[in-house]
Amino acid sequence: MKRIVGIIAVVLAIIGLVFLGARSFGNERKSQQTQIGRFQLFQGTYWIRTGSKTGSKDDAIFLLDTSTGEVEFYVVDISEDGRTIRTWLNTEHIK
Repeated sequence: MKRIVGIIAVVLAIIGLVFLGARSFGNERKSQQTQIGRFQLFQGTYWIRTGSKTGSKDDAIFLLDTSTGEVEFYVVDISEDGRTIRTWLNTEHIK
């Protein structure tokens, strides 16, 4: 009888470990799946006001982080020393 109880306890422990391992694996896969499609690229037009009634309109490529809601746009510019600058700028810099 003690032997049967011992065997049952071992089997239940193994089943519990397998269940916990499978649950942990499922959480890891769920975390990875939330990263798929996190960033969205889209093209659009923006307007920068340069005066009270004047401004500048331009097209850009925007990057939306659907997890944080932050939006950046791609900038290509030439610096004063002639170097080409390619970078993403956060739209918070545009006021």
